[in-house]
Amino acid sequence: MKRTLFIVLIMMMMQSSFSQQATINGSSCNNAQNCIEYVCEGEKVDLVAGITSGSIDQVVWRQRHSDDLINWTTWTIVGGNNLTIQAPIGVNAVYGRTYQYWLRVKQNGSEYWTFCELRTRPSPATELNVTDMIICAGEFVEFNASSGGVSYDFMVDGDLKKTGSESFWSTNMLPVGNSDVTVKVTSSQGCSATSTPITMTVHSLPDVGLIKPSSSSCNDMLNWDYSNLTGTGPWVVSFWDPTHTDQYDVDYPVTTASGTINGVQIPHGTPFVHIKISNQHCSNF
Repeated sequence: MKRTLFIVLIMMMMQSSFSQQATINGSSCNNAQNCIEYVCEGEKVDLVAGITSGSIDQVVWRQRHSDDLINWTTWTIVGGNNLTIQAPIGVNAVYGRTYQYWLRVKQNGSEYWTFCELRTRPSPATELNVTDMIICAGEFVEFNASSGGVSYDFMVDGDLKKTGSESFWSTNMLPVGNSDVTVKVTSSQGCSATSTPITMTVHSLPDVGLIKPSSSSCNDMLNWDYSNLTGTGPWVVSFWDPTHTDQYDVDYPVTTASGTINGVQIPHGTPFVHIKISNQHCSNF
């Protein structure tokens, strides 16, 4: 009985010893090409050393790479004694390049080995175009990104404004002043990249604080007192019917934010007049 129990214990110990394996990200392979991990171009990925049972005393990582899967660099020790490394070591992943890792794990005087291969997936194209880079406040523009992604995040100065599967974004809500618009494109393989910023310039609309006929007006010849023109001068002031289709008289250039426009011909009895203020960039309608 004791002999039988001793043999069983020995067999259990041998089975435990034989089943012990080093792992990378939970997998163990004696050939790197049988344990494949992926990394996106320009990025790194975590590789975690493990063992099927117990704790690890020491690890040794080795790395090599190839651009054609035929000619490989020599194995180089990397990563120190860290259980987790960010691969590839020394450089962000280069598209078209394959990396291989050879891990040695020490535990209680025994050594275990495993391998893995790290393949680089391409970043998606991130070209971004816009219909116009200089616009007026409230004007619609459309941004178009490279096709081929599965999701697109359009951002203004880093703030997300639109996300979804459409590669375009039409908006009239860009802030006045200068702002950078970018798009982050994500591919079907989970890789993402952000476009070069497009710097948008949005001009505010010129307007007038107050404008009214002066007391010196006579019949169809109206003198108009105005004040507090906004935006950058010089300006052009013109007078229109409410539908903005018929203009009364001519354009009146002005160079000061306040003043008087004399002799504007508007038919007597006209009930409403809309005032259009324009400068070198924009107009209020």
